[in-house]
This record gives sequence, structure tokens and C-alpha cells, in this order.
Amino acid sequence: MVKDDVAILIPSLNPRENIIEIVKALKAENFNNIFFVDDGSKEETRKNFRIIEEYGVKVIVHEVNKGKGASLKDGIKFIKDNTNLKGIVTMDSDGQHLIKDVEKVVNKMDSKAVVFGVRDFDKKGVPFRNKFGNKFSSLYLKVVSGKSISDTQTGLRGIPRKYFDMSLKIEGTRYEYEMNALMKWCKDKNCRIECVPIETVYEENNVSYFNPLLDSIRIYKDFFKNVVSSIICAILDILFFWLFLNVFEILDVFWSNIVARIISGFFDFGINKFWVFKNGGSEEGRKEFIKYAILFIVQMLINSVIIDLLSKVFLSYIVLIKIIVNTIIYLVNYFIKKRFIFK
Repeated sequence: MVKDDVAILIPSLNPRENIIEIVKALKAENFNNIFFVDDGSKEETRKNFRIIEEYGVKVIVHEVNKGKGASLKDGIKFIKDNTNLKGIVTMDSDGQHLIKDVEKVVNKMDSKAVVFGVRDFDKKGVPFRNKFGNKFSSLYLKVVSGKSISDTQTGLRGIPRKYFDMSLKIEGTRYEYEMNALMKWCKDKNCRIECVPIETVYEENNVSYFNPLLDSIRIYKDFFKNVVSSIICAILDILFFWLFLNVFEILDVFWSNIVARIISGFFDFGINKFWVFKNGGSEEGRKEFIKYAILFIVQMLINSVIIDLLSKVFLSYIVLIKIIVNTIIYLVNYFIKKRFIFK
């Protein structure tokens, strides 16, 4: 794409005066379609928005803070409804994205490709928190979607007009929106993902509004929900296994495990369908149940055989062994359920 066909979209909260320099630099390189979203900034910082408006920048205003995801969606909607531009490049307002890198993204864009400006986190000087967070999210994306992107947290992204409507329907109003969007694009068979290397820039006086606990929970909420549901199902599984084996004393290790798994399995299907992956109204419910049943039976038999074999040697520790085996199977099951059952 060419510069005149592309909007530059920048969400911003309590911006420093550096946004004026960003706008000047963009204008100097003939980026003339610039849009900011003021996401509920304090009055003393809004003077910077008034200054950049004098350079022909459109500022979309949130009277209260709604979050980065909401800002991106409102910006995309405004550009979609009020312009004929063919694409949008999103960038951050903290000075971490260089204008030459914005140009790289624009040059790589076409009508079908979503483009990511990716940083090198192996370079010296990258804060450990940023390096660890990106490595974890990249691994999570690879396991869940099968796609590899070295920088999942980049704010420098090129979105062609074809994906405007899809971007507006993606869940999330804060930092989780960017990961949700990435997951959605990766799952679209017609969407081509392109990556271009960009400079890794970190300024010491940057202010981050990312809450490591709350925003991580929002980003990985499906995974955390599955952990909770798995713990509940595991408790039921262990409880009934122990009851049938040691209290009722009517079944051996193998069949105690089978019955306990069946009881906890019905609960597991329901909580995954209606809470973890929220597919309660799907017409695919019957197909989901069949696929889940196949997975359940296979893993139940494997689980039972392993526990039964180990019980012949470690019978005194059989409950502990069952906990360990179940934990491994639950982790594997999460990614199978996410990718192939409750898609």
C-alpha cells in the first residue's frame, strides 16, 4: 500500500509532549491521515491533543478511560465509517515505534495481509519482564493456534480494510483485545500474517498502564478458567476414586478410576462448554459432544491403564499417583479442547 491509502491510528492516555514530535515526524514523511484516540486523559495532558489538532490530526475523545482495546475499536470504526482508506497502521504513543518502521509495515501491507512489526527480544537492554512476557505469550499462541509470531505484544500492526469488521467484533476493551485479535487473525484461513523486523526501543521514563496481574488474567482468561474448572473436576475425580476404592470397597483400581472419570467427565464437559469456552448456544453442540466423548474415552482408558499398572508397584501412593497423572492429562486436554472441540 501507499501512504495516502493508510490511516495511522494511535490510542493515547495522558500523553507527554512527545506526541507532538511523533506527529511532526509522521507529517515530514507524508503520513497525512493521522488519528488519535484520547482515552479519558487528565485535563492537564489534553493540551497536547489540542496542539496536534492544529497539524490536521483527528482526535477521537473518550470522556472516561475505556481501555486500549476500546480505543482501537472506536478508532477503527471511525475510520471505516468516515473514510475510504484501504488500511490502518496502529502504533503506540510512547515513542517506541520509529517512523521508518511504520513505513516498513505500510510497504508490506496489501488487501489480505495483516502485518506485525516485530522486535528482537534477545537484544541487550530489553527488560526481563518484557522478554519473559513476550516469550510466554508467543509459546501460548503457538500451542493454541499453531502459528508462530516472535512478538505477540507489538502495538505496531497493519490492518487492511478487509479485516475492519472482524476487528470490531473481537472481544476485549483493554490489553486483552490485542491478543484476542491476534488469535482471531491466526485462525482465519484466508488471513495472511506477515512480520517485519523493527527496532527495539525502550525509554527509561515511559509510564506503563499495564497491570501485570489484572491484565494478564484478562489476556489468558480462558486458560485460567480452565485451570479452575480442571481443579474442580480433579477434586471430584479424586474424591469418587477414593470412595469407590477405599470406602465402598466394591471396585478395584481400574474400575474405580473409570467410574470416577465418568462422573467428573460429565461435569467437565458442561463447565467447559458453558463457562470456559462459552459455546452454550452453538448449533455444533452435538458435534462438540461427540468429539469430546472420543477424547474423553481415549484419555480415560490411557489414564486408567497407567494408574492400574503403577498401583501394582506403588499401591500405598495410588491417590498421589492419580493426581500426578491427571494433572498431565488435564494440561494436554486444555489445548486439544481449545483447538479442536470448543473452537
